[in-house]
Amino acid sequence: MAAPDPYAGTVEEFKVLHWQETVASRSPNGAAMFSRGTGEAPLAGIIDSIKTRGALRFALGYATVAGSPQVLRRTPPVFHPKFPGMICTSAAVEDFKPLPMSNVGGGVTLKRAARAAVNAATSLQNYANYQKAKFTLRFEPLAFDILSDVATIFEWERWCWIDEEPKVEALSVTGDQLTFAEGAGTPLLTYSSPFGKPYPAELSQILIQSNLVVYWQDVPENWIMTIGTTSPGRLIAGMGRVNSLTWRGRPAGTLRLDGVKLQRKPWALAAGTEARWSYDVQLLMSWFDPPKGRTGTPAMPITDNKGWNNGPWRGRTGPGAIFTIGDLNAGKWFLMTYDGSPTGQRLYGETNFDRLFGCPQNP
Repeated sequence: MAAPDPYAGTVEEFKVLHWQETVASRSPNGAAMFSRGTGEAPLAGIIDSIKTRGALRFALGYATVAGSPQVLRRTPPVFHPKFPGMICTSAAVEDFKPLPMSNVGGGVTLKRAARAAVNAATSLQNYANYQKAKFTLRFEPLAFDILSDVATIFEWERWCWIDEEPKVEALSVTGDQLTFAEGAGTPLLTYSSPFGKPYPAELSQILIQSNLVVYWQDVPENWIMTIGTTSPGRLIAGMGRVNSLTWRGRPAGTLRLDGVKLQRKPWALAAGTEARWSYDVQLLMSWFDPPKGRTGTPAMPITDNKGWNNGPWRGRTGPGAIFTIGDLNAGKWFLMTYDGSPTGQRLYGETNFDRLFGCPQNP
């Protein structure tokens, strides 16, 4: 269900039927500009001036927190009718056609009283009463999907996108070793075969990891902050934890939430019970899925308990431990806990990453 319109049923309510595109022998919209990476397309229309606030909200979209239990509800911005990949990102209103002059009060243009929810001591109290307004919309492509409220849609599937930076990490372990795997054969007098001989090496394994930034846009303040506080409790609760379930194709345990950045901005058209502030959120994550070892007889690959709570097997235990030649688990990774139990406490706790976004499927 879309976010409720606070102007519904009033003279300010704006619907698509109230839009009238301006037409001339040459389009008054201006040029639509496109490149391989971006684009901009304007569209101009005429609306009733009294519907200005409703029209701006209709064009730009809005969000609110509603229901019991509370959920984040969004009404999306409008799409360009000719270029459906373009979304309205800004809108301008220019009033025209004032009401006729009146003899009342010395022939001043008629005024309208100031809108509700203003401070009478500092408000200008009234404003010019125009009949019509030129309504210019500007459309751009966005880096994230715009999806309406549907019970099966997760919040991270809309108003979100991910930037990822894969990287290589070198695991260095003092006193570790590698073993020569070439050179077998009949040695000549001038050399001997290194095959099977251990070689002391600090660098024992190359690891593939990724830094991820999940961008989450235009989130109402009362959805980010814990009710009655100024703390983003839902996000803080996930800090330093790994995903307990597969999230966006990443197996459980392989994503870790390392940090959160919040950028506060005003929502100038807030109305009704909507928050006056919204946030652009960055969730800083790290991905790691090292190669798991084998277990059982016959030895089969371990397929669960992946990710950050694993450590590399270094061979036999005890002083001077080294790998046994032919060890299938040499350099492979196994789950570690504080007490050695598979169900024991792990270094990184787990959480359902859907809950970071307060998804109604996993509130």
